[in-house]
Amino acid sequence: MTHDLQKTGRYLESREHSAEILRMVLPLMNRHHASFNPINYTVWYEHVAKLNAPLNHAMTELLESGKPLDDKVMLDLYQSYVAAFDNQESWRVQSDLTRILHDMFVAARSTGDRAQEYDESLKRHSDLLKESQSALDLAAVVNVLLGDTAAIGDSVSQLKRQLDSSGKAVADLRRALQQLRSEAVTDPLTGLLNRRGFDRAAGDVLAGAVPRREDICLIMSDIDHFKKVNDTHGHLFGDKVIQVVAQTIRSTIKGQDIAARLGGEEFAIVLPDTVLDAGYTVAEKIRKKIESGRIRHGLTGDTVGAVTMSLGVTSYQHGELFTDFLGRADEALYLSKRTGRNRTSVQ
Repeated sequence: MTHDLQKTGRYLESREHSAEILRMVLPLMNRHHASFNPINYTVWYEHVAKLNAPLNHAMTELLESGKPLDDKVMLDLYQSYVAAFDNQESWRVQSDLTRILHDMFVAARSTGDRAQEYDESLKRHSDLLKESQSALDLAAVVNVLLGDTAAIGDSVSQLKRQLDSSGKAVADLRRALQQLRSEAVTDPLTGLLNRRGFDRAAGDVLAGAVPRREDICLIMSDIDHFKKVNDTHGHLFGDKVIQVVAQTIRSTIKGQDIAARLGGEEFAIVLPDTVLDAGYTVAEKIRKKIESGRIRHGLTGDTVGAVTMSLGVTSYQHGELFTDFLGRADEALYLSKRTGRNRTSVQ
């Protein structure tokens, strides 16, 4: 699979293929000094799967040099060869769209010129018809008009083919652009919004808030003792915990609600049209589901429990800054942490 095949999807490998890549990547990561975090794994994954030729070349040179691939080196590789791909794709979409519009303009202008010539020909031969006396004169005029009509028909057909082709190309570019926009605001590990997407979506909700109504709730939450989870069971299991929490949140909230992973083990949820008591109820449902759940360790097969979350809930006060709204929810979250964790607090 080449890098070009990723234009409509970043990773297209099957479950079985990606599992085989995982088995190959882990020993390689273990030989170096970098931690087992998602950024480092992504670099190794793209290298082993041969998805990214420039990255493969850079990695090969580093490996041959014997230089240790620590966190700093891996972050540089990620920013240079993985994250930069999104910018390249965005530029490709823009360039392709510019080219398509130019081709459509040229085709339309050419057909327009032909149509104008055809119109002038009709007027000219209309005058000739008035003056024509013989059958030969009439036949000559008709032959010229038939030729001009065929020419304008060909031009229109060519324009139609060009427009059909351009329409398909624009549809492909629209899908590619939607994919890029989605990736720009989506957390790749969980499928929830990332911080950028959350700020944008929450801002839209608050912009439509009705004066004197406090019917928007915000829940901030953290996985308790997440560092200990990573240290005890490994970063891959830690990633699975984050995914399970994300799925639990997604299955608990309703359609118009907004859920995001802000980074690490921190999650946020905006609940429009929800009073504070109802927001507390949603937070408690999430907390209890996490507390009672069991997560299977992918490598050992063991079932791990005792994963818990602390949550804080607050309601929006009309006209306040988003940072104040967020800060009050954070205060509620830290109150839960200070008073024993695995609980929901309200501010």
